[in-house]
Amino acid sequence: MIFTFFKARGYSVGKSMVEDSQVDLARQLVAKAAEKGVKLLLPTDIIVADKYAADAQTQVVSAEQIPDGWMVSCSLALRYCCCFWTIKHEA
Repeated sequence: MIFTFFKARGYSVGKSMVEDSQVDLARQLVAKAAEKGVKLLLPTDIIVADKYAADAQTQVVSAEQIPDGWMVSCSLALRYCCCFWTIKHEA
């Protein structure tokens, strides 16, 4: 779901899973949160892979700079015990 919010903010999401039908709703929710002074907690660092496979190349990138063609896989992150995201408060 987070990549739907990233796409709504105009970030590149590579080949990560996005609910394209919900991007407008995500934009509305971001705007509503800002209106009400609610801070959204979103990851700032993401583990990406060039493919969904055990031998995938991986790297940690800024959430705003997911490379084209790369993807995020929670199971991949868990497999490598790298399920860490630096959380930043954003409105």
